[in-house]
Order: sequence, then C-alpha cells, then structure tokens
Amino acid sequence: MIHYKRRHRPLRIGIDATGFHGPTTGIENYIICIIQGLLQIDKVNEYIIYWRNEIPQEVTHQTKNVRFEVVTFLNRKLFQQIRIPVLSIKDRLDVLLFPGNTLSLICFCPVVLTIHDLFPLVINAHMPKYHRNRVIGKLNGYYWKFINRAGCKIAERLISVSESTKHDLMKICLVPEKKISVIHEGVSEIYKRINDPKLIKDFKNKYGINYDYVLCVGTGPYKNLQGSLMSLYYLKRDGIRIKLIITGPKTRVRNDVFKLIKKLEIEEDVIFTGFFPQEDMVFLYNLAKVLLFPSYYEGFGVPILEAFACGTPVIAANVGSLPEVAGNAAILVDPYDPEEIAFHLKRILSDQNLRNRMVEKGQIQVKRFSWNEVAKTTLKVLEDVGYESENYNG
Repeated sequence: MIHYKRRHRPLRIGIDATGFHGPTTGIENYIICIIQGLLQIDKVNEYIIYWRNEIPQEVTHQTKNVRFEVVTFLNRKLFQQIRIPVLSIKDRLDVLLFPGNTLSLICFCPVVLTIHDLFPLVINAHMPKYHRNRVIGKLNGYYWKFINRAGCKIAERLISVSESTKHDLMKICLVPEKKISVIHEGVSEIYKRINDPKLIKDFKNKYGINYDYVLCVGTGPYKNLQGSLMSLYYLKRDGIRIKLIITGPKTRVRNDVFKLIKKLEIEEDVIFTGFFPQEDMVFLYNLAKVLLFPSYYEGFGVPILEAFACGTPVIAANVGSLPEVAGNAAILVDPYDPEEIAFHLKRILSDQNLRNRMVEKGQIQVKRFSWNEVAKTTLKVLEDVGYESENYNG
C-alpha cells in the first residue's frame, strides 16, 4: 500500500493532448477517450489540458475543474521539447500525462507516459513512411526510435495498453516490470448492434452498398493488406464472390499493394473508402460478414473490440497483442499464410452456426473493456505519481 504525503490540496494534472490533430483514429481516439473518462469520474483534481489549434467538440462540455489551453506551433517535436517544459513550470504541475507514445526529454514535474506500441523498434520492415522526402523520413524514424527508448527511462511511470507491449518494453527497452502499469484500452459506446431496418437501409443508400463484404480497418503497411488481398483471391478462385472493403487513408497504401490487386485481377472486388466517419463505422461493422484483421503487429487492436460490440465475427492475426484482446472469441491465424486466412473466411461465410457462436463470444469478450475502468486505473497511476512527487507540497 502506498502512503501518500498528507493532502492539503488536489493535484494539478497536466495532459499533453497536442497529439490530437484530425480524425479520431488510433492514438487520437485514445487521447479523446481518456480525457473524457478522467473528467467524468474526477471532480476533485485540477486539469490543465494542452490542445493543438482548437478544442475538439467531444470535450468542450466538461466540468469546472479543467482548463483548456489552445496552443499553436509549426513543429510538434520542437513544441513538445521546448514549450511543454516551460508550461509545466508556468502551470505548476504536480504530474504530467503524455498519452501518445512521446514526451518532453526535459520536464520540471513527474511524467506518466502511455506507450501504445514500439513499432519503430519491433517491425521496422513494415513501418509507415514518416515523410514523403526520404531523408526527412529517415531522420523522423531515428527520432521516434530515440524518443521511445529515452521516454522509457525519463518517465516516472509507464502505462502500457497491453501485456504484449509491456513484454516489448521489458525485453527491448529493459524497463523494470514495477515501472509499468498495464491498462487496456476501452471501446466507445457508439459501437453496438443496429437492428433498425430503416437506419440500415439509409446507410446502404448513402454509400451505395448492395453487396456482401469482408471488412479491413487500416491501411498502414503493418496491416498486412497483401495477406487480405491474397485470401480474397483464393476465395474468388474457389467460386466465392465477396467484396473487400478497406477503410483508412489511401495515401498510406504502398504501391506494391495496388500492383498486387492488378496482378490478381481483383480490381472490381476491392473498395478503398478512405477515412470513414465514426458515426457510420458502426454500420459498416454491423453489415460486414467478417472483420479481417491479420496485422503483422499491433500494440492493442481496438477494431477487434468494435467488431465484437457490433456483433461481427473476427479473424485476427495470432501475433502481438491481438490474442490478448480477442480472447477465445475470434479465429486467430498466421498473418503470413493467406491460404489459412481464406480457409477460415470460407468457414465463417458458409456456417451460420459458427457465426452465431462467434458473435455470442464476442459480445461477452467486449464487456471486459470499458473506458470508465481505463479512466479509474489511469487516475490511480496519476495520483500515485503526483502525491509522491517532490513537486507536491500540499
């Protein structure tokens, strides 16, 4: 049990939310959800949250114990390394949460860092490009590798979003186990089963969807689109006609993916949607026959939970954090074996009893992941660090 110094005042907690700068996907979604969760459950401590350019509408209706500070900058790396340390002094922070993998190398208060993954250190061959300019891209890559390792040493406490990422932190960055708190991510309440025929019809009409499809979420090179495309080809070869919908920025798709689509002659069967609005993603999950998620590596794997919540069967890779998130509710496959992936796709598409069992298991598994619990456990970490800090002189 931790014995705190006597508390005469609430903590002053800072959060660097400048990593949020666009559509709520990936880390951006985590930043929004953890801030919403903390402000909903904690009416005592004071929060100072630094936003980039503007405050997202999702959090503007929050409580009196929070101050939003909007900052502008041209380069986030420089802002994080220069301005954040100054702000930590100006705002007399007791503890500062960096929720997005990177932190200030020099900070004048204790720091808690959330590590979502160690992509640059684990699967360099499948890393996305950091910049169109090759030289700048390489320099950015070196920066992320350096900041990952340095952050593990500098932070007072690390939050890992999975046991898998915790294992990577201990093995690759030599972080002591006692320094890491594993706090799984949650799933937004917007994701649920939709049973209203009118809403489903309106969605289909809006996007012109009049066909069955398998869904892939994400377009980064580590998402293994090649494996998904090959499995679609094997289905087509065996006489099973179904579309493959792929959501996510088309700019992240490598040229070899487009070349493979042409080579396999499946251009008519693959649909790239680009960014898909969250309010419509729930329908896209609901109507999908299967979520196919054969990534080479994931720090967590939120789309698996979103699919479970929407009553969609899941096929996921048997690597990284994905078995941890999926439990026994998904079919796990070798991401390097597209024929195995195709085999299990055929099973799910042809066996309604199997689909029903997978849906039922998914609905049970997703209940283990709640943003409310994420917020409670994260607050406990922040209070542990903040009240034991030399900065705290309540």
